[in-house]
Amino acid sequence: MKKYLFLFVLTIAILMSGCQSTASTKPENTPIQTSNIENSLTSEMPVATPTEEPIETKREDADFRNAKWGENRDTVKKYETEITLIESDEKLAGETVVGGYDSYAAYLFDDDKLYEGFYTFPLKFSNAGQYIPVYNDLKEMLIKKYGEPYEDEIISLKDQKMIDMAGPADALEYGYVVYRAQWETETTDIMLGMMAERYEVGLLISYTDKNYEEDINDTGL
Repeated sequence: MKKYLFLFVLTIAILMSGCQSTASTKPENTPIQTSNIENSLTSEMPVATPTEEPIETKREDADFRNAKWGENRDTVKKYETEITLIESDEKLAGETVVGGYDSYAAYLFDDDKLYEGFYTFPLKFSNAGQYIPVYNDLKEMLIKKYGEPYEDEIISLKDQKMIDMAGPADALEYGYVVYRAQWETETTDIMLGMMAERYEVGLLISYTDKNYEEDINDTGL
């Protein structure tokens, strides 16, 4: 849970970095390890407390895991039967496994309505280059589920000569590049992103309600 502040910074940076450069290079794919992400969610954590009503094991029209956009926390907790959720501020979060990788799953709410979900991966590799195959692996799993991404690029934040001299691993670790791929469904924007801040590599998958509009209160400005 300690990575959430960094995660929000990471998400914003990945989304905004596309405005800083038009240069892109499609990363090479690596062999996948498992099936698609939604079918590979497993956990040994205790299941949620049962209710009197029967719980749908898999909701075919779910938007993120087994939840739908706009649902409140109680409803999300009702249908999340695979992981134990911890409530904090405007989110619910818990440990799970995605594609064979340990991860945190989180649900974000605005006015008690679900609008975003994400996975972040608490990987502790000694070399930044070890994150690149994981990124490619997760991308392949998303492609199997959602098809080819409408955007798939490595965004350059520094001069290309510096990036080439550093090489893929150091360029990632030094924050010279941002990896980003994006998909969409009728209801959801999906992003896989990876970048480093202060030499710490962050990797996430986010799912966002396409109809969500942040309520910006500019009273008093």
